Amino acid sequence: MKYALFSVPVGTIYDLPQPIKEGETGPVSTIGDEGLYGQACQVRTAPGGVTAAGVHLAPDVAEVVSFYGYHGYVFTRELQLIEEAPLRDYLAEPMVLAGRATDVLNLPKVQGVRMMELERGGLLRRVAEAPEEAEAHKGWAKVRLVDGRVGYVRDVALEPVRYEMSAVFSQEEGLPFDEALAKATELGYAEADPTADIEGYDAGRKVAIMASIAFRSRVVFSDVYTEGITKISARDILYAKEFGCVIKLVGRARNTRGGIEAAVYPMMIPEDHPLASVRDSFNAVFLHGDAVDDVMFYGRGAGEFPTASAVMGDVIDVMRDIRYNCTGRISCTCYRDTPVKPFAEAENQFVLRMKVENRPGVLASIAGVLGAHQVSISKVVQKIITDGAAELVIVTDAVKEMAFGNALEDLKELEITREIGNVIREY
Repeated sequence: MKYALFSVPVGTIYDLPQPIKEGETGPVSTIGDEGLYGQACQVRTAPGGVTAAGVHLAPDVAEVVSFYGYHGYVFTRELQLIEEAPLRDYLAEPMVLAGRATDVLNLPKVQGVRMMELERGGLLRRVAEAPEEAEAHKGWAKVRLVDGRVGYVRDVALEPVRYEMSAVFSQEEGLPFDEALAKATELGYAEADPTADIEGYDAGRKVAIMASIAFRSRVVFSDVYTEGITKISARDILYAKEFGCVIKLVGRARNTRGGIEAAVYPMMIPEDHPLASVRDSFNAVFLHGDAVDDVMFYGRGAGEFPTASAVMGDVIDVMRDIRYNCTGRISCTCYRDTPVKPFAEAENQFVLRMKVENRPGVLASIAGVLGAHQVSISKVVQKIITDGAAELVIVTDAVKEMAFGNALEDLKELEITREIGNVIREY
C-alpha cells in the first residue's frame, strides 16, 4: 500500500479522474473536497493505473482516500508520495497547524526568505529545540516541512492539532466479489455452499424468527422478501463512500399500521450509524422501541467457536428437557394475528444507478417518468463515462416498492436509457 502527503497549501480532490465534466448548462468542475498541506491520504491506485472500478488513470492522476475516508482523484503535482514506515514516523512527531494564513521562512526573522505559504489548517511538524536555542529566537517556532526542509514560523500563528490521521492505515481496500467470498469461506464466515449467505436466505429465516418474537405474531420465511448481494459492484461501493455510506446486507422487520414488513436486501447505511461498523464475522441486531429508543446487540455470529457455542447451548437445552422430563419450557409467544404486508406496499428510499445518453433533455425525461409514478427525487449525481454516455445516480425519497418498480420498468423503455446498473435501498 502506498501513501502520500499533500505538498501544496490547498490540494484539490476531484470526484472524477478528470477535473471538468459536461453538465446540462455546459462544462462544470468535478471538485469534491480538498486536502490541506501536510495531511495524509492513502493511494488506492497509482498514477497511470487501473482502479478497482475499471477506470484508467492518466499518468499524472492518482486515486486516493483521505485519512477521514473521502474518496477521489488528485494530481500528483500536489502530492508527495511516501512509504508506510516513513509516514508512521512522520505522524509520530509533534504536529502543529497553522491557525491562520502564514509563511514558513528559512530564518527566524522577518528578513527570512519564504519557503512555503500556508493556508489556515496546514500541518507542520514542530522540531524540538534546546532551551538556549529557543530563547535565541523567542517568538518563532522551528518546524519541518513534508519534504524534510526546516524553517521557522511565528509562534502566534500555530495551534495544537486536535485530530489524528492514523485512520489512513486502516482504510479498507476493496476486493473483487469472488475473492472476498473465497476469503470469507476460508475463514468459516460463509458456508461451503454460500448461496444461503449471499442470497439472503439465512438472514431471511432469522428475520422471520425475530419478527415473530418481537411483534407477537407468526411470520414465516415465505413472508420475507429476500434479495442478496451478488449484484453489488465496485462502482456501487464507491458511490456509497461518496455519499458517506457503506453497503450492508440488512434483514429488516417493521410493525406498521398496515401490517408487518419483513425483508432482506442490501442497504446504504450512513457511516456514523452503529450498523455501519459491523464487519467480518460479527452480527448485530438493532432495535427501535417506543420507550427504549435505539438498542443494539452485537457479537460474533460465525466461525468455529461461536458456532460451537450455539450448538452446545441447544444440546444443553435438550439435556435439561430430558433430565426434568419436560419440553416447551419457553412457549410460543405468537398470540396476535397481525397480517404481513405485501412487499409491494412497503415504503423505501432508493438509489438508482443507470447509464444514459449524454445529451440535453435526458434528466427532464427521467424526472417525467418518475414523477408520473409519484416518485420524488432527493438527489442526482451525474458522471461522464465514455462514448457519449453518462452515468446517473438518482436518490429518491420514500416511495412504495410497487410505484418505484413500475417507474423502473418505464425507464428501461426510454430511448435514452442504455443500461440500468443497479438499485439499492437507502437506510
